[in-house]
Amino acid sequence: MNKAATLNNQSLFDIALQESGTIESVFLFALESNISITSNLDPGQEINIPIQEQNLDVLKEYKNKNIIPGTSIPKSGAVESVIFELGLFQGGLFE
Repeated sequence: MNKAATLNNQSLFDIALQESGTIESVFLFALESNISITSNLDPGQEINIPIQEQNLDVLKEYKNKNIIPGTSIPKSGAVESVIFELGLFQGGLFE
């Protein structure tokens, strides 16, 4: 089984696209790595990459354009503060 080391601000969805070219593979990667699909990943964290079908068109495009997806939002509290300030949620619901 191959492994991929995560980069800063990468989510498991980013790794799925980067390694297989499909978002559907996120579930298999999560199972094989014993993590949630929504887990916050640390830079350098190793993700198990099982052999599966790949979307070669997407992988080729990523390679040709040197695309390395990194769409995870770091947990800083800033987003949560704005949500509560706008009144979208009551304070204390997520504590």
